[in-house]
Amino acid sequence: RRLLAIGEDAASARDLARPQIALYVGGMGAPGRNFYNDLAVAYGYEEEARKIQELYLSGRKRDAAAAVPDEFCEFMTLCGPEGYVRERVEAFREAGVTMLNVTPVGPEPARLIETVKSWL
Repeated sequence: RRLLAIGEDAASARDLARPQIALYVGGMGAPGRNFYNDLAVAYGYEEEARKIQELYLSGRKRDAAAAVPDEFCEFMTLCGPEGYVRERVEAFREAGVTMLNVTPVGPEPARLIETVKSWL
């Protein structure tokens, strides 16, 4: 599930994803047995994934969320100006993605969903 926020200041909504990313990368399994941690490593975030997991499993959940790199938050969300989000949706389509599972953020969540649907 990816956060969805569209607007000139929508990139700031990415920070809302940090705790969930930390939960999945850090807390969904023991070291060496966490699919999401392995996925972060495959994306090139080996050291960061190790640190997030270490912090999360030691009970330092806020520190784990703070350790999620900005670039990884950007990669894991659909938050930003309309042109940026539209390009990301198109990249998913070109990669063969047929369904996006999003959580709209903002005062008009139904409008956000309709906007993205209109691009498909």
